Amino acid sequence: MRFDGDGEGTGRSPMVNVTPLIDALFLLLIFFMVSSTFRDLPGIPLDLPEAKTGEATRSAGVEIRIDREGVVRLEGRIVGAGDLAERLGAALDAADSRDLMLRADRGVPYGEVVRVMDAARESRVGKLVVATENLPPATENR
Repeated sequence: MRFDGDGEGTGRSPMVNVTPLIDALFLLLIFFMVSSTFRDLPGIPLDLPEAKTGEATRSAGVEIRIDREGVVRLEGRIVGAGDLAERLGAALDAADSRDLMLRADRGVPYGEVVRVMDAARESRVGKLVVATENLPPATENR
């Protein structure tokens, strides 16, 4: 039995090669970056109205967007006024929940928003969430 201190040792201390460990770490990092899912928000610019009492919420249901020109999109697809309730009902039946997220641009006429809300009620929406921009809390001047 020989020990390093017995005279004929090489004088080198044992080293651990960490290169394979770093390679495995980078492979795991790349795997998680590639396999992560990100919610893809359509490229429709909306200027949402502001609300002081808004709260953050997550909805697993269906999303409707109304842009400034009044074009209604159900899950990213343009929907006509005549078949909105029917297509919304089908989308709600296929979704995980019967929640509806309504995102309407600030410049959309109020009547258009009411029309979509009426179609939502006709489709038996469980919960209607109206998206807004949260205002920062007001600071009181003394």
